[in-house]
Amino acid sequence: LTVSMNLIDTEVTPIYRAFELVRAEASRYGLDVVSSEIVGLVPQAAIADSAAFSLRLDGFDPREQILENVIQRAEAQGSATAAPTEPDVDTLRVRRMDAFLDALASDRPTPGGGTAAAAAAAAGAALVAMVARLTAGKAKPGDAADRMRAIVEEAEGAREEFLDLADRDAQAFDGVMAAYRMPKASDAERAARSAAIERALTWAAQVPMEVARRAVTALDLARQVTAAGLASAASDGATAGHLLTAATEGALANVRINAGSMKDAEQSERMRTEADALHARGADLLAATVAAFGERTA
Repeated sequence: LTVSMNLIDTEVTPIYRAFELVRAEASRYGLDVVSSEIVGLVPQAAIADSAAFSLRLDGFDPREQILENVIQRAEAQGSATAAPTEPDVDTLRVRRMDAFLDALASDRPTPGGGTAAAAAAAAGAALVAMVARLTAGKAKPGDAADRMRAIVEEAEGAREEFLDLADRDAQAFDGVMAAYRMPKASDAERAARSAAIERALTWAAQVPMEVARRAVTALDLARQVTAAGLASAASDGATAGHLLTAATEGALANVRINAGSMKDAEQSERMRTEADALHARGADLLAATVAAFGERTA
């Protein structure tokens, strides 16, 4: 049996996702994938993404961790005749945003709310980094400048983590769907399916929980830059606070819906309790951020 398909945009439908869905469907009939083949050309990023998914790599950055990419960039930087790359980068970013929004708006279940929440958190963290960087650049040497530089590092790290979590959230929900598609004709198959569903639901709740935890941490950074950063950038700090709050609440909604489907009542209750605590902490930090913004604009 051969399955073939044309993938027009691997940013919307990654190769690994198409492969995993075919494998999950085949498993329903007791079949396994023997081999796969790529006909024609394929973007390097699509292969790197598939490798990262298969190896479950956390925080993998193809630009910085693929040897050939680093060498190529170093050679380009050392060449006096190297053409400027800024316009291409900007165009690529716009195209990727369009592709992401198209994927969110499609009738496919992933990416969904959990991925969108992580993306909102990444945007919030980026704004925090911007305000802190601007402030550190204009501040006199001392503790205040040092703190802002530290916030830049924390926010930049958080931004990368949120992007990684955005991908992991989509992968987690794909795992839930694959588990529900498992065969259930016999008692053994039903038991295996039930166990797989419970594991998948746990993962699908743990990923957005991590988004919420990190978003609340980043929300405290938004509060700090709004209160102590450049007054002219206070609105950016406040915007970061609202984005990170939306990310927290969106992520917690995904935690609750997946925890509510679990059979392990004790684990489900633990997750609900933590979700309530994160909600309360996030609300307090947003209120403090809004108050700080009010003071800066009074």
